[in-house]
Amino acid sequence: MRIIYLISLKVVVNLLFYLLFANLTYSQTILLCNKESYVNVSNDTVKQELRAFCSMAGKTGGQEEFTCKKLREIQLYKISDTIAYFVKSNFFTSELLTISLYSKGINPNLKLSKIIVLFYKQYVNVPDTALRDILNTVFCQQVTKKRKPILCNCKVFQSIDKKRVYIHMMNSIENDKYEVTWIIKDRKYFGRIIDEL
Repeated sequence: MRIIYLISLKVVVNLLFYLLFANLTYSQTILLCNKESYVNVSNDTVKQELRAFCSMAGKTGGQEEFTCKKLREIQLYKISDTIAYFVKSNFFTSELLTISLYSKGINPNLKLSKIIVLFYKQYVNVPDTALRDILNTVFCQQVTKKRKPILCNCKVFQSIDKKRVYIHMMNSIENDKYEVTWIIKDRKYFGRIIDEL
């Protein structure tokens, strides 16, 4: 009798779980129990700087204008369907920062495949796990005939003290939009923030 009760309880729990989550889309399922959400960022400096551009920050406490002065946007140098290349250089101080984002596949089913971050001669390893679930990547929505960006979905920011770099991107899966930010701190991969819009 007890075995029948346990089996029926398991069936009821599975049925309830299905009823609760059957209508969720792919991105909602990924983001359901998101430990990588903006709300879970524990580093106060990083959280404050994310408020300058992160949409989720606006939903949880407002984007504050003063933080924009603490970040500098890195120039987008080259763009195509499969690559976004950002460069910051200073000839006099031998400072060079390059960030490259690569995607692979056939449009519109492009998948982010690699992020390369280079501080002068120091390579920062962005692990493959940081690229998981980043689908339908569109680096730029509108470009001129000469491939100059008009409306881009990705941007790169650097803190004024040059200790943190934020690689920010907005994407969508079907009708669900999401944003992702990869954080490089002290020239090492720190983590990523991913939230539904």
